[in-house]
Amino acid sequence: MFVLDDCIAFLTCREGKKLSKCLDKRLKPLHITRVQWIAIYYISQNEGISQNYLSELMSVKEASIALLLVRMEKEGFVLRKTSEKDKRINKIYLTKKGRILSEKAQPVFDEFKKDVTDGISEEELSSYKSVLYKMVKNAEK
Repeated sequence: MFVLDDCIAFLTCREGKKLSKCLDKRLKPLHITRVQWIAIYYISQNEGISQNYLSELMSVKEASIALLLVRMEKEGFVLRKTSEKDKRINKIYLTKKGRILSEKAQPVFDEFKKDVTDGISEEELSSYKSVLYKMVKNAEK
């Protein structure tokens, strides 16, 4: 018999939401959300990234990314420029304010990672990731 509270996919999603909520709470003093910081992280790693590619990296619909970027642009974190090669493509860059915010947020993430992995060995973390990726591959078959 199926028991929802024994379903790994459900548990992973539910507990992931709890972790996300905790991280958002820690980022609140910086006046950004976890989603904004994730976008800032990927943009900082890929200056000039397209909206489409950012959408793929974040596993978020393109329309949602567009709305996120509008908000982040208004807040002065990012700048969107139309590609000279293809006018349909927007390239995304961090502003100085976005780079400063990224630097301020990094210690928050470092501390969060330290706190949530307390008492968990590298081997356990590696096993968790491996099993999670295998489960996703199985689900996508």
